[in-house]
Amino acid sequence: YKDAANNKWIGISWESFGNQIQQVSKALINYGIKEHENIAIFAQNMPEWIISDLAIMSIRAVTVPIYATNSKKETEYIINDAEVPLIFVGNQEEYDKVYEISKTNKYLKLIVALSSSVKLNNTDNAVYFKNFKQQNFSEAVEIERQKREYELDLTDLASIIYTSGTTGEPKGVMLEHNNF
Repeated sequence: YKDAANNKWIGISWESFGNQIQQVSKALINYGIKEHENIAIFAQNMPEWIISDLAIMSIRAVTVPIYATNSKKETEYIINDAEVPLIFVGNQEEYDKVYEISKTNKYLKLIVALSSSVKLNNTDNAVYFKNFKQQNFSEAVEIERQKREYELDLTDLASIIYTSGTTGEPKGVMLEHNNF
């Protein structure tokens, strides 16, 4: 991937990529994410975006991508409609919108900042991606991760992609693993 900060290409080995997906998968399970639960990603393209996406889908949860350019109102609508308990955010602007939403939202419980440059206002409901995935997990969490991966079915819901809402409120388009 191209690192925007220093304008250089940085390689990621398949082994590192796979290990990061498994770590995030375990972190999601450890946090209490259930099968078929909706988890949002509100960020620009970055390696952590796809790592989170694949981790979510690998534990039979559902990815709900949110356009990085969405307004606070549009983002809140999607969080409420999909009943999102956890959201991954990319930069400060996205974090600030979600932080404001989280103050009164009945669904949203945790914000995971993909970038360590984001300044977190409240560490009770926010954590950095690197800290979220670098926990020590029990054997039970690893067993649950493997169980979910084994039980994954092509007819499982993989993602809900919301339309732009040009003719009213956005509608969630449901995609199964088969669609991918």
